[in-house]
Amino acid sequence: FGVNDEVSYSDFKHKIDSANVDAILFINEDQYWATVSYNRVGSTIQEESQPNSAFHCYLADAATGEVLWLARCTVRGVFAGYDTLNNYLARRVSRILKNEGYIYGE
Repeated sequence: FGVNDEVSYSDFKHKIDSANVDAILFINEDQYWATVSYNRVGSTIQEESQPNSAFHCYLADAATGEVLWLARCTVRGVFAGYDTLNNYLARRVSRILKNEGYIYGE
């Protein structure tokens, strides 16, 4: 499906069933905020802002819709920005799912 495409539930379910998917990971951003800090550099004060974000994560059985796993993941203080928050989140969630046996790792 394309980004932000409206898809009917029947189309979504048909695509999932035809792809032999076992489970679906849903991630919803719950909060986004910045942590501001101030640093004195010579005679000036510089403001630095670090993004933070909190996500609700759900792993659902594709056949039944039953929630197999859920978590609230928070990523804090990553200087590089929103894309880095997403990368940190993806690594954290995949590590947890591997450790709990939901997905296979190397």
